[in-house]
Amino acid sequence: MISLNPAGAASRIAAALVDILVLYALFSALSAVLAVVSATLGSTAFAVGAAVVGGVVLLGYPIVQETLWNGKTVGKAALGLRVVSQRGGPVGFRQAAIRGALLLVDATLLVVPWSLALVLSSRRRRLGDLAAGTIVVREPRGRSGTLRPIAFDPPAPLRPYRDRLDVSGLDDDGYRLVRSVLLRLPELDPAVRRPLAEQAADVMAANLGVTAARWPAGTPWAGMPLSAQDFLLCVASAYQLRHRSHWAVASPG
Repeated sequence: MISLNPAGAASRIAAALVDILVLYALFSALSAVLAVVSATLGSTAFAVGAAVVGGVVLLGYPIVQETLWNGKTVGKAALGLRVVSQRGGPVGFRQAAIRGALLLVDATLLVVPWSLALVLSSRRRRLGDLAAGTIVVREPRGRSGTLRPIAFDPPAPLRPYRDRLDVSGLDDDGYRLVRSVLLRLPELDPAVRRPLAEQAADVMAANLGVTAARWPAGTPWAGMPLSAQDFLLCVASAYQLRHRSHWAVASPG
């Protein structure tokens, strides 16, 4: 797990309460429509319609929002939370669907175990999170809400490798993760620095579908594998080149 800050039980429950209020408003609005159906087609049609619509709304509410809104629902957004994969990446439809489907189990049959899991688990994961491989985290909030200007630039011999890196599969969240790790590394003890960099590099290499690179000929380290930190530096720099809006005027450190 890299640089993830699991949301606490209180904020999780508060977010759930906000979502319940939103669902209540949705059901109240739909009740008026269903009342018209009942008056026209009878009580049986009303009961069937209410069951179908209720099920669709209960399942669709979290699934659609978490898929399209970067792991957020209205409640999570209000509390500064979102769902991410265990490695810190964005969640997809499959993970959101698993969480949504098991939410009905978590919130009905297993209310007490669900609450205990949020309180006692160090990572605050309910049954749906365990099955989907997700975790709910607090979003970092800076004073300005924007990234501090930083320009990442690898050593000159590595720039050709940087220029060949395909970072089209790296989204803003992935870049923020790389950026955060690079900026934190100088502050860490060497015993922690290397494992953290290697974990982040493994995640990025898997996401980008690249293999370990080596130093080019003509350098003192020719043929030796790049360190995890150098690889991450190349990834961050390649991302900045691809997205010119992320260019900055300062250099890291």
